[in-house]
Amino acid sequence: GELFNVELLERGDVEAFPSDDEAITALASVAKDIKTVDAWHLQFELLTTIRRLALHHPDSLDKKTCSSVIVPFVTEKARSARSSVARNGLMALDDLAYCVGAKLLDKASAASIADTLLESTASNQPKIIRATAIAALESCAQPGPLCVALTPALASKIDHKNKDVQTNSMHFAHKCCQSMTAEQI
Repeated sequence: GELFNVELLERGDVEAFPSDDEAITALASVAKDIKTVDAWHLQFELLTTIRRLALHHPDSLDKKTCSSVIVPFVTEKARSARSSVARNGLMALDDLAYCVGAKLLDKASAASIADTLLESTASNQPKIIRATAIAALESCAQPGPLCVALTPALASKIDHKNKDVQTNSMHFAHKCCQSMTAEQI
């Protein structure tokens, strides 16, 4: 087998593209490559590119591409058996939620993100995956439109078969409800 070195970047270490034109080119490449790339290290790099776009070029993303291409890919990779890919996927979900938020996510995408994050908190997951998922859920529970959009999806997992998922479903749905003002509700 081949050995690949990948670097998992914290949010503050993810760099912007040099120009908006390069960001748009990268988005087009990601949208094409998502459908064909099977090698884990290339999937990891696609996730990092999505993070760069979400963090530094959110205006380059459109709702259709986010909902139909990016979110399904990222949620699938966040559940990867390869922990480096899974963690980068969870961090990409966090970055998408943090920077792109509700304006680009439809109800199905919000539900998919909530499901993925909650299921990643189960005790059968590696500790680092659980911690990364919890951190992303904390970001999602901050006051704002995303919190409002995610609350029903978070609450829908209260009857999940896994107790950890149930508990986190209740906790984060409650936290979202608390953070909403009377005007948002």
